[in-house]
Amino acid sequence: MPHAAATRQLPPPRRLTAETLCRLSEAEHTAGPVAGGPIDANAYFLCPSLTPLWYTPSYARLEEEDRRFYNQLTGLMNIEAIGWFESTFLPALSAAAARLPQDKDGWDLSRAIERFAADEREHIQWWEQLHAQSCAAIGLPRDTRLLRIKPLGQRVMSALARRGRWVSAVFWIMLALEEHSLEIARRNMGPVATQIDHTHLQAHRDHLRDETRHVQLDWHLIDRFYATQTTPMRHMNARLFSAVLERFLLPPVRGAVQVLDWWVANRPHLAERRDTMKRELAGVGEDPEYRAMMYSRRTTPVLFALLNRHPEMRALAQRLEGQSSSVLERAVPA
Repeated sequence: MPHAAATRQLPPPRRLTAETLCRLSEAEHTAGPVAGGPIDANAYFLCPSLTPLWYTPSYARLEEEDRRFYNQLTGLMNIEAIGWFESTFLPALSAAAARLPQDKDGWDLSRAIERFAADEREHIQWWEQLHAQSCAAIGLPRDTRLLRIKPLGQRVMSALARRGRWVSAVFWIMLALEEHSLEIARRNMGPVATQIDHTHLQAHRDHLRDETRHVQLDWHLIDRFYATQTTPMRHMNARLFSAVLERFLLPPVRGAVQVLDWWVANRPHLAERRDTMKRELAGVGEDPEYRAMMYSRRTTPVLFALLNRHPEMRALAQRLEGQSSSVLERAVPA
């Protein structure tokens, strides 16, 4: 299956005004996916280059049926992860809206954030529906869960979401995840679109519509609640965001291994390859092509523009792409 990475250079990002976002939030919103329908059990659920194992030597040696089932399981895990993060960060949105000043700009931004939160609640519902439908279509119990987050991780992320006034790293995490979701949609809608289940494709297309606005709102939240903090607080939040992104969001860690274990358990003929694939998977986080797919100036331009805007974040941008500060994208205009 061909690699569907986007190749065109995205234009430099520009921030929309709060008034524009407020207007777009009302005009563009629709209640859930435009299209639904049965799930094609013989189709992929994701562009293959979005799946970690695609970047390993073992992937090329797999039979098509095994590739497809691995892809479907990864697609299900991806849905679970999106829904979990969207529900976990809802308190951060409510807290942010409550702290905005009562002027015209604050009112517009507050209205846009309220629509943002409503979008997320609806997304959670239709991701759950798609997940259940997809499980049934490929012969799994409708309540199957591939992603198992440790209780400590759940408590930590929930605590971050409730304390955005001080722990503004939460808005950077939201930006990284939501801008990456745009790349997920773009790859799914690329050359491999005809090989992806139509209902999954439509769900990601609709997600793209809302997440494009959400990325802009994340930008506003970073400007409001991170950029205005004291220097020590910004440095603390920069370190926290760097740790979360580099240890949990960038490399294929627990969730990817859980999918691998589940997949092999249901494909006994792959058992002898399990350890090899797990070792290969452990190194995927260092693969330049994988890293570029996850977070790069091309795939997540707003994230990189803002990282380069703040001196305490530039080292992270350099590590993500392995480039010197002299060739990093220039800071985004205010």
